[in-house]
Amino acid sequence: MHFLQELVQDYLILAHPQADLPQIEHAEEITHGDKEEDSFSQYYSSDIPKDKEKKKAAVKLKGEKLVHSDMHVTEVALSVKDIHRKARSCGVSITVLLTAMMLCSIREEIPKNQQKRPVALMIPVNLRNYFPSQSMTNFFGWIEVGYIFSDETTFEDVLLSVKKQFEEELVKEKIAMHMSGYVRIEKNPFVRAVPLEIKKYFLMIGANLGSRSITAVYSNIGIIRLPEEYKEYIQHFGIFASTNSLQMCSCSYGDEMVLGFTSKIPDDSIQRNFQRMLGEENVSHRELKNEFPGYGEKHRLEKKENQKVIQTFELPVSGKLQVICGMINFMMAGVLNWFWFAGAGCACAWLVVMVAYYKRRNILKMKCAALLISVIAILWDRFTGWKGWSVDFVIPFGILAVQFFCSCDRKNKPSGKGRISVLSCTGRNCRTDSDDIGLDWNRAVCRTFSNLCRNQFSDIGCTVYLLQEGYDEGVS
Repeated sequence: MHFLQELVQDYLILAHPQADLPQIEHAEEITHGDKEEDSFSQYYSSDIPKDKEKKKAAVKLKGEKLVHSDMHVTEVALSVKDIHRKARSCGVSITVLLTAMMLCSIREEIPKNQQKRPVALMIPVNLRNYFPSQSMTNFFGWIEVGYIFSDETTFEDVLLSVKKQFEEELVKEKIAMHMSGYVRIEKNPFVRAVPLEIKKYFLMIGANLGSRSITAVYSNIGIIRLPEEYKEYIQHFGIFASTNSLQMCSCSYGDEMVLGFTSKIPDDSIQRNFQRMLGEENVSHRELKNEFPGYGEKHRLEKKENQKVIQTFELPVSGKLQVICGMINFMMAGVLNWFWFAGAGCACAWLVVMVAYYKRRNILKMKCAALLISVIAILWDRFTGWKGWSVDFVIPFGILAVQFFCSCDRKNKPSGKGRISVLSCTGRNCRTDSDDIGLDWNRAVCRTFSNLCRNQFSDIGCTVYLLQEGYDEGVS
């Protein structure tokens, strides 16, 4: 919240210098040490018992998934007075009310084969409310709130159940139990010894397994407070987050609360159900029309390019070559024998090409994938009588594909004096404005590191080589 306040403050002061806007005062000054503190480790205790509660598999939202750049965004503005009045009349908080409405909105879209599963929301929790911390690093947990619907279920039933779950989960002892569970895995010496490049794949698997008990996410950012002088220049605040399925975020400023729905599912029935429920509960609301410049344009161009590449390589390489091999084999031997090995080689070669193309912007991943496919092809060839197709076709074709797409991707990057090559674990290329004679090189180097670190894990160590005069030595 401090970051958001500072960002808005600095922007408005620069945009309206004549307004003489006041500086936002924070309650207390915090040191750099406090900002960088790892609060998880500070409050971790191995004596806290493990959470042994088994979560049921929740309802999963089905349907075609959009790619990240085409994610569906819906914003709904509603009156804080109306929603607060409704929540007070029900004897619950606004967060509890919106959670119950979200559950009921999803319930209407549950397929018949998932009726016996709970609809569950993940609710992020700011741990600073339970454990004092001034850290600017990640320090949040979550609770899971769900309900198993039946034909007789009413909105009041859901509301009472959600209220009870919030009361049971939002206690310091349970929050500490969940928090220690997060840290316990991190403190394991065997886990710490595993390289991050390997560990992250297991973390992704663990995250997917853990998400089985989650249908969607609801995050309430809370109230945004700014000095009165700023109101003239602010229409409203809205927030939305990336998601793999469906997420709702909420924040309020003045008498307006904005709900931001993000979804990778093109169907917006759940969002429509939610707005209908707001109307039924006499909560005034309106849908905000936002036109984001270039929204989805990049993906459409990339998708068109990808389709062209697939059409170019799929039919000629994989299809035609396999057909030709089959015809030659049948004409010469009357049966299909070595055709299956040649076909397997063609399929593996096509797979290498596709992986190389889609991973061309990440050299490390591309080479690892090509190596893995080559090893699988060799083992396949070895245990099926060794015909040599893995060595004759797959490996050479894979190397050529990797080199080809690497060179194609480099051609699309800007060149010239201003390019600083950064050799890191992800093969990033960063660009500075070194064409500018008056450029401060310290700023250039800092900017390069900023671009690099933004795309890295914070605990990775790497060596960076700045290929410019005066910066020809490695910087650890």
